[in-house]
Amino acid sequence: MGGKSRKSPLLISCGILKPEIEALIEGKKIEAEAIFLNKYLHMNYQKLQDALKASLRKHSGKKPVAIYGDLCLGFNDEMNALMAE
Repeated sequence: MGGKSRKSPLLISCGILKPEIEALIEGKKIEAEAIFLNKYLHMNYQKLQDALKASLRKHSGKKPVAIYGDLCLGFNDEMNALMAE
Protein backbone atom coordinates (compact mmCIF):
# COMPACT_ATOMS: atom_id res chain seq x y z
CA MET A 1 0.00 0.00 0.00
CA GLY A 2 2.92 2.32 -0.56
CA GLY A 3 2.29 5.83 -1.78
CA LYS A 4 -0.54 6.57 0.62
CA SER A 5 -0.43 10.00 2.17
CA ARG A 6 0.70 10.38 5.75
CA LYS A 7 -2.80 11.58 6.61
CA SER A 8 -4.41 8.34 5.44
CA PRO A 9 -5.69 6.21 8.28
CA LEU A 10 -4.22 2.83 9.07
CA LEU A 11 -6.92 0.19 9.27
CA ILE A 12 -6.35 -2.90 11.39
CA SER A 13 -8.95 -5.45 10.45
CA CYS A 14 -9.86 -9.09 10.60
CA GLY A 15 -8.60 -10.88 7.51
CA ILE A 16 -12.15 -12.01 6.74
CA LEU A 17 -12.81 -8.46 5.49
CA LYS A 18 -9.66 -8.23 3.36
CA PRO A 19 -11.34 -8.59 -0.07
CA GLU A 20 -13.92 -5.92 0.71
CA ILE A 21 -11.49 -3.43 2.25
CA GLU A 22 -8.93 -3.89 -0.51
CA ALA A 23 -11.67 -3.36 -3.12
CA LEU A 24 -12.63 -0.08 -1.43
CA ILE A 25 -9.01 1.08 -1.39
CA GLU A 26 -8.27 -0.01 -4.95
CA GLY A 27 -11.53 1.52 -6.19
CA LYS A 28 -10.54 4.77 -4.49
CA LYS A 29 -13.70 4.70 -2.36
CA ILE A 30 -11.47 5.18 0.70
CA GLU A 31 -7.87 6.29 1.06
CA ALA A 32 -6.21 4.16 3.70
CA GLU A 33 -3.45 1.74 4.46
CA ALA A 34 -4.67 -1.62 5.78
CA ILE A 35 -3.22 -4.55 7.65
CA PHE A 36 -5.13 -7.71 8.33
CA LEU A 37 -4.94 -10.08 11.25
CA ASN A 38 -5.57 -13.77 10.76
CA LYS A 39 -9.28 -14.57 10.70
CA TYR A 40 -8.66 -17.75 12.71
CA LEU A 41 -7.73 -15.68 15.76
CA HIS A 42 -11.48 -15.55 16.42
CA MET A 43 -11.24 -19.16 17.57
CA ASN A 44 -9.44 -18.02 20.72
CA TYR A 45 -10.48 -14.73 22.33
CA GLN A 46 -7.19 -14.38 24.23
CA LYS A 47 -5.07 -14.85 21.09
CA LEU A 48 -7.19 -12.32 19.21
CA GLN A 49 -6.95 -9.84 22.06
CA ASP A 50 -3.17 -10.31 22.33
CA ALA A 51 -2.66 -9.92 18.57
CA LEU A 52 -4.92 -6.88 18.35
CA LYS A 53 -3.25 -5.20 21.34
CA ALA A 54 0.21 -5.85 19.88
CA SER A 55 -0.80 -4.48 16.48
CA LEU A 56 -2.42 -1.37 17.98
CA ARG A 57 0.66 -0.78 20.13
CA LYS A 58 3.03 -1.31 17.20
CA HIS A 59 1.16 1.21 15.05
CA SER A 60 0.05 3.65 17.76
CA GLY A 61 1.92 6.54 16.11
CA LYS A 62 -0.34 6.18 13.07
CA LYS A 63 -3.55 6.39 15.13
CA PRO A 64 -4.95 3.13 13.76
CA VAL A 65 -8.61 2.37 13.26
CA ALA A 66 -9.66 -1.10 14.40
CA ILE A 67 -12.32 -2.77 12.28
CA TYR A 68 -13.82 -5.47 14.46
CA GLY A 69 -17.26 -6.16 15.82
CA ASP A 70 -18.33 -5.49 19.38
CA LEU A 71 -18.66 -9.23 20.03
CA CYS A 72 -15.39 -10.38 18.46
CA LEU A 73 -13.76 -10.75 21.89
CA GLY A 74 -16.78 -12.08 23.74
CA PHE A 75 -20.19 -11.10 24.98
CA ASN A 76 -19.21 -8.99 28.01
CA ASP A 77 -18.12 -5.75 26.32
CA GLU A 78 -14.50 -6.93 26.01
CA MET A 79 -13.94 -5.23 22.63
CA ASN A 80 -15.18 -1.88 23.89
CA ALA A 81 -12.96 -2.21 26.96
CA LEU A 82 -9.94 -2.94 24.75
CA MET A 83 -10.70 0.04 22.52
CA ALA A 84 -11.03 2.26 25.59
CA GLU A 85 -7.44 1.35 26.51
